[in-house]
Amino acid sequence: MLFKYDLTERRFDQLDMDEAVLSFRADEHLPEMVRVLAWGVIFHPERQALDPTFPVSTGARGGIYVSGWSRLTLERVVGGDFTASPYEPTLEGPGKAFIRKDGGHLELSRSWGESEERQLAIEYPLGTFLEFPYGNVQATFYAKGPVYIDLDPAKFVAYEEYLKAPREFGIDWWHERWHI
Repeated sequence: MLFKYDLTERRFDQLDMDEAVLSFRADEHLPEMVRVLAWGVIFHPERQALDPTFPVSTGARGGIYVSGWSRLTLERVVGGDFTASPYEPTLEGPGKAFIRKDGGHLELSRSWGESEERQLAIEYPLGTFLEFPYGNVQATFYAKGPVYIDLDPAKFVAYEEYLKAPREFGIDWWHERWHI
């Protein structure tokens, strides 16, 4: 059963996406409700207290890694910025960024919304990895409504366990995604 956790405003800082892989389409028009799938989000109760409704002991040490897909939802979105730097495919360790003829890194960018609307909204930055095209992603959304994440508590793993066995708990490229 999924657990819906409120991340609106300052609570968004509870979400650590350093190890996450996002699945998101940067379409021409940004919808008012943005949904992003994320594999491998982390919560650190020792850094910032979680709401008492969170389905894990807030005394969990070392953090909680979600070894599965979670769905981040932002409502009343008024703008955003998106930049992806795809990596070259490789079977030997992490990839490296595609290089343009001029020596710079290939970047795919998109921006939505007027600056006046953005100033009246709350900024939600996401910096991590993108599932497709695989690479680095920096995204920022500006929203006036609630922000929450749907999590499956059955996929919670101690962050220390993930660090010991990242291949066991890291992204499963063949695992079925939720429909967003």
